[in-house]
Amino acid sequence: MNVARFRLRAGGRRQLWRAEAIKRIVVDAFGPAAVHAFDRHYCLFSGRRLVAFAAVQDRIVLLDGKEAAMGLVGSVTTEKSQRGGGLGRMLMEFLIDREGEAGRRLVLNCGEKVKAFYLKTGFAQIAPKAGYERGGRIEWDDDPVLALGLPPDASYGGVFIGEDF
Repeated sequence: MNVARFRLRAGGRRQLWRAEAIKRIVVDAFGPAAVHAFDRHYCLFSGRRLVAFAAVQDRIVLLDGKEAAMGLVGSVTTEKSQRGGGLGRMLMEFLIDREGEAGRRLVLNCGEKVKAFYLKTGFAQIAPKAGYERGGRIEWDDDPVLALGLPPDASYGGVFIGEDF
């Protein structure tokens, strides 16, 4: 792969000139219900085309009942035709570097099918499940919770992430 033909960009809430491209790639990967607000976004372009995207939303999460300020990573996707070439990993490494430079710890909740991808980028599993507020109720899912920036041996029975997207 010719890495030189790709450009990485970071932005915040107010830099949404790419909104339609972001919506396209997120809806294609996760469906229309997956478009949500975020505090920062990370994009990988091939020419003028958005080919990979990830978002971070600032949250106060509960780690076994103790509050922690963390960035919730979500909507991580690569355009279908570009998958398997390392672009998602390139984007995640960019995101991790930028968030780390700002002193932010990261958390995400993912399915078993993609867990290995995040582990390769430096995340560690910290809990077997995540709790979300959905429709005024707390619901726990069975997908693992991964984090970056916590002690390497950090382990929790459950992580409450807050309101679902």
